[in-house]
Amino acid sequence: MIVGFLFTKFFLATCVTLISSIIILFLQFAFFKKRLTILSKKLNKALELLAISSNQPLLNLKNIKIAKTENFFYDNYSKELENTRLISKKLSFYSTIPPHVTEPLIIFLLLILLAIVSLQNISDTSNLVASYALIVSATFRLAPTISRIQGNVTGINSAIPQV
Repeated sequence: MIVGFLFTKFFLATCVTLISSIIILFLQFAFFKKRLTILSKKLNKALELLAISSNQPLLNLKNIKIAKTENFFYDNYSKELENTRLISKKLSFYSTIPPHVTEPLIIFLLLILLAIVSLQNISDTSNLVASYALIVSATFRLAPTISRIQGNVTGINSAIPQV
């Protein structure tokens, strides 16, 4: 509804801002989706190896005790656990980046929107101030929603290989 109102009041400025933000979001999704998919596949493999390394000693407990190979299985489990932890850490890092990149870009697009409105309403200062107030309040209402949507889409993209 807010975007619809902005379209009726500031058509050109809203179109430029909307097209710019869609291009920026698309580029971010394209950049991060590839990395998140690769890391998710690595995490799946690491979790599989971790499950194997934790179940194998339990299934062969008697043989392990007789052969005195506890340290081998413990070291193997520790290595797989560390590998899983590192991949999970990278995955969560890449999952949290997009919203932090989007917020400064939204402020930059806000400045572009204000510049376009300024060029259109340069003679009427009272209308210009009212337009600024409207645009700024609309942006601050929409920015958290855009960040949440982007965070959710990033989470979905990172979970697709696991599903």
